[in-house]
Amino acid sequence: MYSRKECTRMTDQENELMGIGFTRAESESLRLISRTLRRWHERECNGEVQRGEDGIARGYRVNARFLDPNDPRYWYKVPDRETGARKRLAAIVERRNARITNDSSKDAELNIHATCAAKLSGIVSAYIQGDPRGAALYIMRSGDVPEGGDVGSHYSRGLCVY
Repeated sequence: MYSRKECTRMTDQENELMGIGFTRAESESLRLISRTLRRWHERECNGEVQRGEDGIARGYRVNARFLDPNDPRYWYKVPDRETGARKRLAAIVERRNARITNDSSKDAELNIHATCAAKLSGIVSAYIQGDPRGAALYIMRSGDVPEGGDVGSHYSRGLCVY
């Protein structure tokens, strides 16, 4: 159950995302992706999840504290939530950018012409911040990062999704 303050914050965030061209369903998906990535980054920071040399995510077996770390029983395979979340995020951003830049179509869900939307918001990109102490996902609009600047230094100018 969410408090009134949290519901207001979520509604404001959804309205901001819809204002730059995402649909209501996409904005909710972005919020869930951000939460998934944040939990994954927490687990990585705590050492519960690590990637092996083969790129497969492995979980730390806590009750195996007396085993050798190189022993295969020390680690177990965990579902890789990060890769799936990144794929879904890329698909949502790509779909939104394609919808906005397609000049010949009128999007029924947004009820605005694509050229007007492109003038308002432009192309967006996603920035994933790996520190688990804050939000994991930022939507970067054109102009949020100064020309020649690093997105890692200016990501807080973007739209925070949490």
